[in-house]
Amino acid sequence: MGYSYSIRYNLYEKNENQSIGIGVTPYLGFDGGGFYKDDDPFGIGTFSIPITLSYNLGTGATYDTNKDRGFAIALGVDAYYTPLFTTSKYKEKFQKLRVSPHIKISFRFWGKSNALREIFISYNYIKNDNKVDIKNGTPPPMSVKFGFGKFLNY
Repeated sequence: MGYSYSIRYNLYEKNENQSIGIGVTPYLGFDGGGFYKDDDPFGIGTFSIPITLSYNLGTGATYDTNKDRGFAIALGVDAYYTPLFTTSKYKEKFQKLRVSPHIKISFRFWGKSNALREIFISYNYIKNDNKVDIKNGTPPPMSVKFGFGKFLNY
């Protein structure tokens, strides 16, 4: 569970239903977990700032769009600090600022209250820095977020 606020500036508008934009989305999450084998840590909280280049199609692409639905794909990098709080005795090994590739796919539509809504999934690949061993059978480090959003001032 978390909260984010996105800002996007359209660099290029091909027409009223297509655009390429640059955006930033600060995120504060209250997620938690732990997976290191030589300790039984628990960490909670994430702060991240993904910076992306997006392709927007349909509703939400421009202010002049005339479509009822839309789609967006955004690629970029995410600077994040996680966990914000931890119980690990190896805190300095994994509680730090990292930068990773970021992708976000969004579906946009008009809600019942005539507000533009968005359903999205985002993914970050997290490189293992090999300072700690990961438990056998644990998937590679990653961050996956599912979310719902509402466009303000649109």
